[in-house]
Amino acid sequence: MLRSIRGFGFVLCFFLGLMNATAWAAPVPGLQVQSLHYFRMPARSRLVFDTSAPVTAHKVYSQTNPNRVVIDVAGAVLTGPLPQAPANDPLVRGVRTVPGPKGVLRLMVDLKAETKTSS
Repeated sequence: MLRSIRGFGFVLCFFLGLMNATAWAAPVPGLQVQSLHYFRMPARSRLVFDTSAPVTAHKVYSQTNPNRVVIDVAGAVLTGPLPQAPANDPLVRGVRTVPGPKGVLRLMVDLKAETKTSS
């Protein structure tokens, strides 16, 4: 079971297989992505992004060559560096930010294998 984490969280789970996407909703003004926690379970990894408010406007999609998941969070800003994935994580290679559309925080999750996601 996932232990309790202070504040709000945005959870992204990775599974072996294909990917599901989510749709846009109204963004939260001044949303901050504050930190990231990794949880490893058999055959999956869970990333929990701590945020200043619930995330209401985001899109998640995958890319191949190389395998990665892109998370676009409308109206969000990153307040500090994100920790890297544990070296022994079977699916996640690392997380970084890359330039995205104006007003969108784009998080890139580099993967070791093709995955299915849920958020």
